[in-house]
Amino acid sequence: MYTYDMMEEMSECTVLSCPAQFSRLSAEAKLFQSLSDATRLAILKALVVRPLRVVDLCALTGRAQPNVSAHLACLRDSGLVIGKPKGRETYYAIAEPEMIAALKATERVVSKVGHRICGCPLLPLLEQ
Repeated sequence: MYTYDMMEEMSECTVLSCPAQFSRLSAEAKLFQSLSDATRLAILKALVVRPLRVVDLCALTGRAQPNVSAHLACLRDSGLVIGKPKGRETYYAIAEPEMIAALKATERVVSKVGHRICGCPLLPLLEQ
């Protein structure tokens, strides 16, 4: 969430020309890129309930182990999940509690405007 101080700083320069703001926006964009896959979202939502192993996530998502492992690597590299070794197995969990609130907020936004999201004329161009 933007604070009053951040908004004041933004008014002193254009958002994209101000290095500090552009850097923050770039980081936020990368977060959304990390979340831009349905399988990764399914993994995160499953991990909200409890830590799970790769085999558990494969069963829940219907994806093969290499696919789930690749998605977990993306989420781990993004700092969204952590692996907790337990014996010979690794249990994956949400790294930051704020992610749970972000997922719930996303559900609320989609329930309000989800029918319009697919109507964005720029989406096909942006995905190229």
